[in-house]
Amino acid sequence: MNSASLWNSVISPGFTNEEVDLLRLALIKYGCGSWQKIEHHFPFKKCFQLNIQTQRMFGQQSLREFNGLHLDPKLVLEKNVSRTNVTRKSGIIISKTSKEERLKSREEYKTLQVSEEDRKEIYIPIYVGSAPEAGVRESGPAACEEIELMATLRHKLQQVAYRKEAEEVLAARGGKGNVDAILEELRRERIKGFQKKLDDEEARYQRLLEKGAIDPKDMDVE
Repeated sequence: MNSASLWNSVISPGFTNEEVDLLRLALIKYGCGSWQKIEHHFPFKKCFQLNIQTQRMFGQQSLREFNGLHLDPKLVLEKNVSRTNVTRKSGIIISKTSKEERLKSREEYKTLQVSEEDRKEIYIPIYVGSAPEAGVRESGPAACEEIELMATLRHKLQQVAYRKEAEEVLAARGGKGNVDAILEELRRERIKGFQKKLDDEEARYQRLLEKGAIDPKDMDVE
């Protein structure tokens, strides 16, 4: 499970090994396709990132036959790795199947589901990346409160950094102008930079759609 294919460096910031492990538990506990419940544990991930990462963990692009099933992705991946006469891209099966084939496969996978009793024992923290300890608080509200405090602190530190940058620019210009005006100037430059990144990301995503690497119909949202 530590192959390079686990890292989504194109349209998402990627998943750490710990995130992959937690997503595996979430898929088992809530069932494939229960993105609203799964997203709760990954506040800094978007639904489509979780969906695409799940495709990689299952080893196939279409997830429709797994919707609502409480499966261990590792079991599905092992079966898919051994399959022949299928079309793959970056190791992921992308060949189309008929409705009858999907229904037959779904019935087979139903027998591999993790029992409800075992699922009740699974505990999944809220993962916040840079400070994973925030995800092991005794309650969801406590974890959310800590995340909010962290976000507030980050904002304050960022404002201090912006002002220091503006002061450095003012000094480089020989003291001509004022800090507030330079802060606004730098803010506009950042906005342009962010917009360019968004445009580039959207363009890459559209190219993937055109190449068939991503099928919007497979990105089921609960």
